[in-house]
Amino acid sequence: MEIVHGYFSPNGETKKIAQLFYNELGGKFIDLTLPQSRVDYRKLKADLYILSLPVYLQNIPKPMKSFLIHVKAPQVFINLTYGGFSYGNVLRKIKKQLLVSQIVGYTITPVKHSFIDQQIDIQYTLYDSVIKKLKTQKYHEIKIPYRFHNVLFSMFEKSLMKSNFKLIVDKNLCDHCNLCIKECPSGSITQSIKILDSCISCNHCVQVCPRHAITSKKSKFLTSYLKRKQKTSVVVR
Repeated sequence: MEIVHGYFSPNGETKKIAQLFYNELGGKFIDLTLPQSRVDYRKLKADLYILSLPVYLQNIPKPMKSFLIHVKAPQVFINLTYGGFSYGNVLRKIKKQLLVSQIVGYTITPVKHSFIDQQIDIQYTLYDSVIKKLKTQKYHEIKIPYRFHNVLFSMFEKSLMKSNFKLIVDKNLCDHCNLCIKECPSGSITQSIKILDSCISCNHCVQVCPRHAITSKKSKFLTSYLKRKQKTSVVVR
């Protein structure tokens, strides 16, 4: 059986989950984080596709939304990660994008939020039951439950992030090493280090800049929102 593990992980947290499944099941391990990789792997076929991706504002990350329609596998298993607040109805949104695939299982894992330093301890043994199911190929299409989601996040995702989160570039500190350009998952940083509107607010450029020339500014609303208690339980199905 041909198994493909594809992951989108700007900050590395989702990759940890994808790596665990790959170590147990084998197959092909592909990084879908950068724009060119999503072009290169569009035609890759598999019997089972294990997709690992984060949730942004209760939505599929925009770079992955367009990629999902190209997934060519009869069965798909989903590993979702989120920052411990809410993942909304993302599983149903993914199902709509997967044109010819059946979802045969999923995990939903709270991980370190891109805007918060605090780590969340993950009990990796909780995945044992679904990994065993995938190893024995004893799986079938499952029903995706409907969950409450904030409709505003879907309708105004871009404007909400733009009004609550801003990236600031200090041209005096920048030495044009271009690391932020090379590692931007949405290709949203120009050669002159200008942040384009296609930015998905993953905060990765802030984390990788060696001279701290890119910083982020959060609104009072977002700062207050991030102070809420994070969820820590893993969902396995």
